[in-house]
Amino acid sequence: MPGGADYFTRVQDLDPQAWLKTMTLHPAIALGGTAVIPVTFGSTEKQNLVVFVAKENGNWRITKVEDTTGYQGFHQYDPMD
Repeated sequence: MPGGADYFTRVQDLDPQAWLKTMTLHPAIALGGTAVIPVTFGSTEKQNLVVFVAKENGNWRITKVEDTTGYQGFHQYDPMD
């Protein structure tokens, strides 16, 4: 990540124990061999992420993590995508 930020929490100064203690997993949505899991990190400054996982060889593997900041409910067209 740019600036040395942690992939999941999107912060540079990461205290893993503090983030683990404040991590909340919300109900997952399963779609065949894929699942989407909303996750919240932090106590005062909350960070909401959506974690995508796929089942491969009987194990779940993280395939993508999306930040929900600025989410507008639809894909914004970006010619750079």
